[in-house]
Amino acid sequence: MYENDFEDLTRQLARARENVQGLVQMNDDMSASNARLISERRASKAEAVRLHEDNSDLSSKVRSLRLIADQRDYLFSENQAAQGDE
Repeated sequence: MYENDFEDLTRQLARARENVQGLVQMNDDMSASNARLISERRASKAEAVRLHEDNSDLSSKVRSLRLIADQRDYLFSENQAAQGDE
């Protein structure tokens, strides 16, 4: 009777050890995945900052070009009006 109980407890202990080993492996895998995702997130954030800076720079250039185009159009119309007065 005690032998059967002992064998049953030994099997339960072996299964529990396997379960613990599986949980430890899962934890290791998740930790590695978490570290990879954190690294990817940092890289993505840096890329977003860079793109935002590029966008701001391009927006400034577009505003400048629009101002120049408006000035060109104004001067062109003034020139046309002056030529029409002659």
